[in-house]
Amino acid sequence: MCTDYRCEAAPLATAMFARWSQENFFKYAREYFVLDRLADYRIEVVSDPLRVANPAYRHLDGHVRSATGKLTRRLAKFAAMTLEEPTEPQRVEPFLRHKAALQEEIEAL
Repeated sequence: MCTDYRCEAAPLATAMFARWSQENFFKYAREYFVLDRLADYRIEVVSDPLRVANPAYRHLDGHVRSATGKLTRRLAKFAAMTLEEPTEPQRVEPFLRHKAALQEEIEAL
């Protein structure tokens, strides 16, 4: 099978088996994938690519944009909430509860 008489049989058999499997692969590719036609020099006009949005991506992107918008609005509302002047304790308590609830909602978003 080989003209290299000095090497051991095991490495030679391994190398020959690797070579045979490559040859079998290319034989199969030539038959079933028309491998020889890939290196063709014919010229064809390629149409302009069409941009097509993936429906799953569009759906997920809409959810992300919606959540981002909600978060932005809540952050703006949270930043705008201030007590303008010191006032009686009965008005401070609901204000702090409302602001804490808004902060929890922001953290959840």
